[in-house]
Amino acid sequence: MCLYFCTGSLWMIFILVSLPRLTCNMFCPSGCFCDPTAFHVARQLKSVQLSSNDLLTLPTRVFSPLVALEQLFLDGNQLEILAPDMFEGLVSLQALDLSRNKLTSPASDLFDGLTSLDFLNLGRNSIKKLPPTIFHSLTKLRQLIIYYNELEELEVGIFDKLVNLMELRIEHNQISSLPSQVFWSLRNLKTLTLSNNQLLVIPDRTFYFMPKLRKLTLYNNPLLSLPDELMGYMPELTEFYLFGTNLTTAPGNELPQALFCWVVSIDLKNNQLQTLPGDTFSSNTALKNLSLSGNPWNCDWIIRDISVQLSSNDLSTLPARVFSPLVALEQLFLDGNQLEILAPDMFEGLVSLQALDLSSNKLTSPASDLFDGLTSLDFLNLGRNSIKKLPPTIFHSLTKLRQLIIYYNELEELEVGIFDKLVNLMELRIEHNQISSLPPQVFWSLRNLKTLTLSNNQFLVVPDRTFYFMPKLKKLTLYNNPLLSLPDELMGYVPELTEFYLFGTNLTTVPGNVFANMSGLQMLNFHLNDHLKELPQDLFCCLPNLTKLSLKSNNLSRLHPELFSKLPTLNTLVLNNNKLENLPENIFQNLTGVLSIDLKNNQLQTLPGDTFSSNTALKNLSLNGNPWNCDCDIRGIARWIKHNEQVVLDSEDVMCHSPVYQLLRTVSSLRDDEFNFCDATTVHFAATTDTTPPSDRVTTQDNPVSASTQSDIIKSTKRNTQID
Repeated sequence: MCLYFCTGSLWMIFILVSLPRLTCNMFCPSGCFCDPTAFHVARQLKSVQLSSNDLLTLPTRVFSPLVALEQLFLDGNQLEILAPDMFEGLVSLQALDLSRNKLTSPASDLFDGLTSLDFLNLGRNSIKKLPPTIFHSLTKLRQLIIYYNELEELEVGIFDKLVNLMELRIEHNQISSLPSQVFWSLRNLKTLTLSNNQLLVIPDRTFYFMPKLRKLTLYNNPLLSLPDELMGYMPELTEFYLFGTNLTTAPGNELPQALFCWVVSIDLKNNQLQTLPGDTFSSNTALKNLSLSGNPWNCDWIIRDISVQLSSNDLSTLPARVFSPLVALEQLFLDGNQLEILAPDMFEGLVSLQALDLSSNKLTSPASDLFDGLTSLDFLNLGRNSIKKLPPTIFHSLTKLRQLIIYYNELEELEVGIFDKLVNLMELRIEHNQISSLPPQVFWSLRNLKTLTLSNNQFLVVPDRTFYFMPKLKKLTLYNNPLLSLPDELMGYVPELTEFYLFGTNLTTVPGNVFANMSGLQMLNFHLNDHLKELPQDLFCCLPNLTKLSLKSNNLSRLHPELFSKLPTLNTLVLNNNKLENLPENIFQNLTGVLSIDLKNNQLQTLPGDTFSSNTALKNLSLNGNPWNCDCDIRGIARWIKHNEQVVLDSEDVMCHSPVYQLLRTVSSLRDDEFNFCDATTVHFAATTDTTPPSDRVTTQDNPVSASTQSDIIKSTKRNTQID
């Protein structure tokens, strides 16, 4: 039982959960404290959570009866002092969280006896000093978190007994120096974070005897130098972060030559590096990614056989063939600079280069032979430049290229044959240019293409058979082009196409077979075409796998009764913001699996009562924003809405716009008895249109009703309205 005493009253909270473990969760009102005997009757507890209770103190040995306790959470309180024997007897405890308190100087024997402890969190306190033996009982500890404190130093030998420790987080303290060999006992350590401290220097061999280390962070320390012997054998190290320092390469203060022997990823950005010795990384056989941006480089330096990142350095020029010695270079990132011109032989000799990023520069007219010889190139990004024209043979050497990005440039045309050699290309992105026309057959060589984006250009027309011989295409975008028409033969056989975006055009109609070869299409966005007034009857005849169809914000005023009859898998239909005045009676009859239909913001005045009777799976129907005419013809659909309010989620906004006496009423509020007079006569109001079928219509000649009787009917209806 978990007991608290508070001023003036007794609070008792007892929560026992038998599976999967016995747990006590406590919430304590402000100003309360624990009864010293609180846990004497609950010795079987496995987990106790006292997080975020504003506890100021805890009785000595309050938890000692809990000999089976495995987890204790005291985080998020106001604890400043813990008695040295606070955790005495907790021989089974595996996890202890003391984070987010106000601890300053924990006792040296606070954790004595916690021989089973696996996880200890002391983070986000105000600890200024830790005794050298405080962790010496924790031989099974695997995670130790001390970050976000006020530590100024680490005592000699403090971690000597943590032989099983795997993660040590000490970042965000005020540590200015490290004792020699302080980490040497941590043979199983995998993660060590020392970032955001005040380290100026690091002793020789600080990171020796740590063969399992995978991640080391030293960033945001005011380091002035590193020792020649810094790191021991670390075959598993994959991440090393060393940025935001004061390191330079002044004489007598060079980076140690063997510093990066085993590292896979190195981050050296935002330092004061001007040069690096040519063999800085020469002994590194594992290096795959190097980040060097944000340094004041002197571009006479040469680095060999690595991946080079020079992103966002404000470089305006590069010496010709500056990268040519890097014959094993696989990745080169020059994005985010100010480059306007690149020498034709800039990349000569880079026969191993696989990825080249030139995006976000100021290139205007790259030379036709700029990429000659890059026969291994797999990825090329020329996006976000100011390129106005590309030579027809510029990509002809890139037969292995799989990704080509040219978006956000100023291209006005594509040259004939420009993509003819890109037989392995899988992604081509050309959106956001000024291209007004396409050469015939410009994409016919791209038999392996999966993604083609042509949106946000200036196309008025697209040539016949433009998208033939692209059997692997999965995504095609043509949206936001001022297209006036589409050819009858636009698409070849594209059975794998699942996404097609054709919106924001000037199309008034489309050929009936435009989607005929897209049998695999799952999503079709054919919306925001302001001039699109009608759709052919068989437009969606051959899309058996379509699940989402968006026709919103077109200019459609009517739909053919058979338009959606061959869409067996459709689950989302979006028709909002058109000008639909009515719907054919059975237009949704075959959409038995549809889950969502959006008809809001059209010109609908009424619908047959059985319009949605076949849509048994329907979960979301939107009807608001239509000028509903709540006369006799609305009775059927009003009844359906009332019975299906869980489907019509906007029913409170589906409002009557006429007759006048029904204004401001919701359609779902209309009662059946209000329409009783409809069975005897049809009353004509100036503000409404009689749409009753002739066979059902009863005229005043057949069953005369006096004007006074009609007036009584209207008054009666108005009274009913006021009652509602």
